[in-house]
Amino acid sequence: MLTIQDLGPLRDPARVEPAVAAKAPAIRRAIDAGAWLHVSSALIGEELAAETDSDRIRVVHHGLPEPVATTAGDGQRLVGHDRYVVAVGTTERRKRVDRVVEAVAHLGRDVALAVVGPPGSAENDLEAAIRHHGLEARTVRLSALDDAQRSAVVADAAALALASDYEGFGLTPLEALRAGVPVAATAVGVLPELLGTTIDLARPDGTDFTDHLARAIDSTVEPALRARLAAMTWTRHAEQMMDLYAAAATS
Repeated sequence: MLTIQDLGPLRDPARVEPAVAAKAPAIRRAIDAGAWLHVSSALIGEELAAETDSDRIRVVHHGLPEPVATTAGDGQRLVGHDRYVVAVGTTERRKRVDRVVEAVAHLGRDVALAVVGPPGSAENDLEAAIRHHGLEARTVRLSALDDAQRSAVVADAAALALASDYEGFGLTPLEALRAGVPVAATAVGVLPELLGTTIDLARPDGTDFTDHLARAIDSTVEPALRARLAAMTWTRHAEQMMDLYAAAATS
């Protein structure tokens, strides 16, 4: 059984981190050997089906981590701004954090940007976008937060932004929505199949992302959506994976 998060290492290794791209030969060998293939979204399952004629591709959604308790105001103190948009994750090229910078530049000057996560292949692009749009005073780079601090920054945000043009799953917007934080995200990974029309997703090419972010910071998250996401636990995921392993073992 092989879990494949996304096909980035196979299709576009230059846009993922080198350690991830290095896994491509092992992934290809497993596919060619007829391994059972677990993916976390139907989108990646469809992409994988185009790479192989295997009938052993199965979709099991990931769970969401247990929420970390936060205290109102802790995130604002870490960021140093009362009103801000947060982008979370390694700054890989596919994450297109430069789109988030551009979108924040079109918001009111009272809205800051917090970029949370380790530096990646697009860190220089991020810095260039910040300079280009004159957002130096409104951007805070937080590259080494623990889980509690990261949760606090997300919980206090006016919105979370994910402008990625490719995702295997898309965990951070789901966590934010469960916490009641509005989200502006592109229609990538698992988001279209889990959220449907519950929230208005931007086009994967990000051309309408600025408008989506402007609407998100003035919106609220429906309680029914929060409840549905709260039911996405790792226990549920483990039960479904056990069923999958059992099917593989008896095939």
